[in-house]
Amino acid sequence: MKMKQWADNTSLFSGIVFLLLAGIIASGAMIWRNLLEFSGSGSAPEEVFAGLAAQPAQGIGLSPDDGGRVTFGFVVPRGDLVKFIEAVQPPLEAITRPAGFRAVIDVSDTTGELLEKLEKGQVQIAAVTAVAYAKARQQGRIRAILERTGRTAKQTLFLVKTDSPARRLEDLKGTRVAFKSRDSLSGFALPEIELKAHGFDPATFFGSESFTGNARNSVLGLISGEFDVAVVSNTFFAELEPDIARQLRTVHTSTAAPGGVYVAPANQHQDAVDRVTRSFLEVGPKLAGGDEFSGFFAVKAPDPSMYDFLEQVEDDAGL
Repeated sequence: MKMKQWADNTSLFSGIVFLLLAGIIASGAMIWRNLLEFSGSGSAPEEVFAGLAAQPAQGIGLSPDDGGRVTFGFVVPRGDLVKFIEAVQPPLEAITRPAGFRAVIDVSDTTGELLEKLEKGQVQIAAVTAVAYAKARQQGRIRAILERTGRTAKQTLFLVKTDSPARRLEDLKGTRVAFKSRDSLSGFALPEIELKAHGFDPATFFGSESFTGNARNSVLGLISGEFDVAVVSNTFFAELEPDIARQLRTVHTSTAAPGGVYVAPANQHQDAVDRVTRSFLEVGPKLAGGDEFSGFFAVKAPDPSMYDFLEQVEDDAGL
């Protein structure tokens, strides 16, 4: 009797272990499949995470005759990579399908790398910041096809912790500030312009400046006490988790500025890119929800003149 009970228990335990292993294998296979589709080549994972991919698979390209693949290029922090793929790939496919194309994603480490891929034809449409577009267009090799608008006009918020004594912009003088990057409009260029508009010298206003790579790092550094001020976009702040947002207070809000831009080569694949652009304008805004990456799909036709004031802004995109 004891032997039978032991056998039954062993069988039950084995069944549970089998189910757990099956679930782990299935989950791993799903992530693996997404990464392989993302790379466009079915290559090894190190190739996916080292350039994604610096050398896209042969045959990837915009083919207006047979409805081929159009490659969208992005600059994405590596920590957000998997989440970015899962959030952005399906909407891009819904946008490109009516135009007769399949969407492929390519990720670069820097804006300079992304624009180099665009020039080489490895990417047909690239998402860049407003500052990067304003500077790169001076070479006459790119054109703006879409402006990312978000749900509201983009502004910069100067954030402090709720217990900070700062109440006005001038109270931030001499503090430790966290910027996103030098080629970010809301994360650096617009705050600099705002300081100048209020009579301050951006070069000497803050006691120290740090560039964190993304707005979340800036906010978390502010909360932890590493910084006294974080400058982020209002759209980013609106999407913060409530438990994080309630620890922060806005000291100053900048004037509105144009959004980031989708760009394409000035003299390549114009008919096909225009087809994708029209579909993007029709489908994209319908897909823009409230999640972290929805701003990539809320778009409108761009007004290049709105970016003129950004051409002389300092940047670190290597342009």
